[in-house]
Amino acid sequence: MCIRDRIGEYELITKVRYKDERGESYEMQSFPASIVVYKEFPRLDVRKNIDKTNILVNQHIVVVIVVTNTGNKPAKDVVIIDTIPEGFSLESSKEEEITGDVNVFKISRMDPNEKKVFSYIIKADEPGKYTLKGCKVRYSDYENNYFEYEAPDVNIDVSGIPKLNLEYSISRESVQDGELLTVIGKVSNIGNGLAKNITLDHVYSKGELVNGDLKKEIENLKQGEYQKFKFTVRVPVSSTAYDFSVDVDYNYYDILGNAYPGKQKFIQKISRSFDRRE
Repeated sequence: MCIRDRIGEYELITKVRYKDERGESYEMQSFPASIVVYKEFPRLDVRKNIDKTNILVNQHIVVVIVVTNTGNKPAKDVVIIDTIPEGFSLESSKEEEITGDVNVFKISRMDPNEKKVFSYIIKADEPGKYTLKGCKVRYSDYENNYFEYEAPDVNIDVSGIPKLNLEYSISRESVQDGELLTVIGKVSNIGNGLAKNITLDHVYSKGELVNGDLKKEIENLKQGEYQKFKFTVRVPVSSTAYDFSVDVDYNYYDILGNAYPGKQKFIQKISRSFDRRE
């Protein structure tokens, strides 16, 4: 006879097979006997959920812990222990007790089918791939039998925030009519995240473009990487010194698709070469 491990009602039937002296086979079956299988202990199921699995540094995650008594007896002295991983900091919680990176929730009693929900907010402090360990729940029944269960882990990716820095210079500060002037640009990622799909659109104030492109496109720049570029213009005829300016509209994205648009202006005073000779 097998003892069922699932809750429910079952019928137990006994069969008897035998033979007589002539070798004739016979079979008899008893009337069904009803058997009820049930579990006489509490069973706490705990789940740890987060509202986002991909975030940026300094963004927040809402952590929700759901505890349910799926057993048929009450549980007492319930303690839920959850660990805040390195690279995150606790922003807000309704915990009863917190020590270091451990968040503790307590429940004095949970009846069958009762559910409790706890939540708190953590902030990502460093980029990286993290595993939020599943929280543990410890409890006992009223016969002082002790139980423990651990929720599954949750994975999360934290990306850094890119930040572009633009620098411009020119090849010479004094020119004669018709001479060439080269604008040299440098774009650097001084943030801590990948910059993607970078576009730089330039407009200059005076002269005729003779070499290079006013639009610069870069697929991506990692933290600390940079690229240089340049374009050359032929200066106009002018009887006086003047301000040469470059306006740039730029745009780039982080790995989550957030856009970072901006504008910058570079101004350089240009003196005439013949003015210097005088």
